[in-house]
Amino acid sequence: VPSLNFFVVNCDEKLKWIDPYSGPTEGIIRKYWRDDGMFVVEYFIKTYCGVVTFSGDYEVRDSLLVLKHKVVQGASATRCLCVHRLMYEFLGLPKRDYSIAIEGKR
Repeated sequence: VPSLNFFVVNCDEKLKWIDPYSGPTEGIIRKYWRDDGMFVVEYFIKTYCGVVTFSGDYEVRDSLLVLKHKVVQGASATRCLCVHRLMYEFLGLPKRDYSIAIEGKR
């Protein structure tokens, strides 16, 4: 069974090229295999700058990799928006060309 390391870079400064106020509200930045066999999917989501909590999970259906995430706004949410980077790192995933699907809850 593959293991998932999920983490978030809140209001990622390296994603300044994505406008938080226009265009798609979320999407895949890139997906790639690292030399050590880890499969990585970098995903962005636009939401408030304030206290936001993310959780991530996944499901494998043959060559379809379903990335799941849940976004929970804190009580002190601000009006500003920013771009958060969600990182999905998989160890032990069989190497193949996966299609990616997203299931998100807000």
